[in-house]
Amino acid sequence: MQSRCALRTLLLFTHWLLLTKIIVTELPNQEKEIMKYKGSCHCGKVAFDVEGAIDGALSCNCSICSRNGLLLWFVPRADLTLHTPEDTANTYTFNKHVIEHRFCPACGVEPYAEAAGPDGKPAAAVNLRCIEGLDLSVIPVQQYDGRSA
Repeated sequence: MQSRCALRTLLLFTHWLLLTKIIVTELPNQEKEIMKYKGSCHCGKVAFDVEGAIDGALSCNCSICSRNGLLLWFVPRADLTLHTPEDTANTYTFNKHVIEHRFCPACGVEPYAEAAGPDGKPAAAVNLRCIEGLDLSVIPVQQYDGRSA
């Protein structure tokens, strides 16, 4: 049972990355403007900048994403710059410990997660709900059935 859950977790993160790539590459004739965004947890103890073009987001219904209300945007880990020491955020892992869910120990918000992408390079899943001043209503959202994956 545990190895099956661990495999589902790895497949889920891989699907997230692949679906995000589909969202980015299949948008019709839209300019992809690279911008720098500021983000943080609720109390500001975990703060960061992230650079990229927000072309879409992923909403997953797995147990952790649905409980945390995550709306995810995937970027290379190098595009996420922390403004607070890395050890400020606590880490939660489960199953095979493939994805490091980073959350604030003070307010409990998960602003991002880290894992290796399908290509083996470090990736970050940024919680778009933690980005300052972002109008989430204009971002296309891909639904993912992580509960059944």
